[in-house]
Amino acid sequence: MKKLDKLLITSFVPPFIVTFFIAIFVLMMQTLWLYIDEIAGKGVGFFLLTELIGYLSVSMIPLSLPVAVLISSVMVMGNLAERYELSSMKSAGVSLWRTMRPLMVITADLAADDSRCFLRSAAWPVNLPVAVPYVDSRRAAAAETTGVAWDVP
Repeated sequence: MKKLDKLLITSFVPPFIVTFFIAIFVLMMQTLWLYIDEIAGKGVGFFLLTELIGYLSVSMIPLSLPVAVLISSVMVMGNLAERYELSSMKSAGVSLWRTMRPLMVITADLAADDSRCFLRSAAWPVNLPVAVPYVDSRRAAAAETTGVAWDVP
């Protein structure tokens, strides 16, 4: 492994990890906001909510991986350009394709992993375990309100 490859890989990994978890958090909160009116105030237990969030975070991996790769790749190339390392590589005779090759290899590997995860979720839907705590929370809310008369104006 050449020093250029090592520089690009070590500068790619930390932003990728951070943006991956941020993308999972944002997508999970977006999905959670869809069901917040059916979850909040219904007596849903802590463990049921934790299980729902855990299953949601697993189901968001195929969606957040491409976003994390894109953002972290732009961050790495932007940092190289900002510190004039990209222009010094070009003046040393290193082509742009050679500079971007380690990022393309990592991206292709992550895309293969993502496609395997996506195909696995197509064969066995990840949303099935997400639906179980959601249905349990609705049953708990329905059992709580059974036999209660509501005054609707």
